[in-house]
Amino acid sequence: RDDGFDQCGLTPTSTTTDKPQLQLNYSGIATNDAGVSAVNLDSIVCTGSQNIQAQIVNYGTNQINSLTVNWSVNGVAQPTFNTNSLIDTLNSTAGPTFSANLGNVNFVAGNSYNFKIWTTQPNGQADTVNVNDTLQFTATSGLGGTFTIGGSSPDYSTIASAISDLKLNGICAPVVFNLRSGTYFEQVTI
Repeated sequence: RDDGFDQCGLTPTSTTTDKPQLQLNYSGIATNDAGVSAVNLDSIVCTGSQNIQAQIVNYGTNQINSLTVNWSVNGVAQPTFNTNSLIDTLNSTAGPTFSANLGNVNFVAGNSYNFKIWTTQPNGQADTVNVNDTLQFTATSGLGGTFTIGGSSPDYSTIASAISDLKLNGICAPVVFNLRSGTYFEQVTI
């Protein structure tokens, strides 16, 4: 503690009997409050069409009977998902979660995809607690399959470029690099 200087990042060398002054204000639980807690994708996915599912949570005290789930991929709005399914409350026997099947995204090898998924209008009302509404993440299409290095019309012209792509994009399935005949003046580490 110091009344005159910033103490962030300093290693304490002594203890004190001063007590910190801290006040927390509890604002209560909202009645209609929904949010996105998870998705069914990892950060590395395989190429091709993948179904996107979001786990929706009822954080409020009211059961939710209607809800809109909005989402975008790389800033492009996707069709909204509307549901009239019951999403029960936290302490209910049914539980407070619902799986929303949003649609499919076609993943192309080596590309990254920025997702934003958010909820609106629980029970047709404004959601007054917005800190839990939105989930944002990036998924990259990893490598999987057999690739050629060198020679005529290769997938990769050098071993280093193949390994660089492997490191950059990750692996989603077995990867085989077939090295064509030739001289390669490179040193690589996998």
